[in-house]
Amino acid sequence: LYDVRQFFHWTASQAAQHGDPYGFARQQQRFSGVAAAVGTADTLGYLSIPLNNPNWELMYDHALYALAPRLVAWNARPAPRFVVGNFAGPVNLEGLARTYGLRVVKDFGDGVVLFEREAQR
Repeated sequence: LYDVRQFFHWTASQAAQHGDPYGFARQQQRFSGVAAAVGTADTLGYLSIPLNNPNWELMYDHALYALAPRLVAWNARPAPRFVVGNFAGPVNLEGLARTYGLRVVKDFGDGVVLFEREAQR
């Protein structure tokens, strides 16, 4: 039989030594304002530019994890009421919102923005 206590001790020491190597705790902090603002919304849209950003998928995964159990979908149909913006650098939020038929609800800082579809107001 496998020694469960030994396994727990080993994993606990690894976690204490290396902390959060994937940065999920930081991502939950980044998206906490969005999670509070949208409440129990089932599905959220996702917007991040540029689409050719080499970290696009990682950024999307961070949003998925931090906002669970809500579904975060970048191409959802029908289009969700709320859209999460996740940006690695400065963005013209008002211009971007106009381009996609959105309005800025709140800029939470650190690249996280909550948008709402214009038709939903």
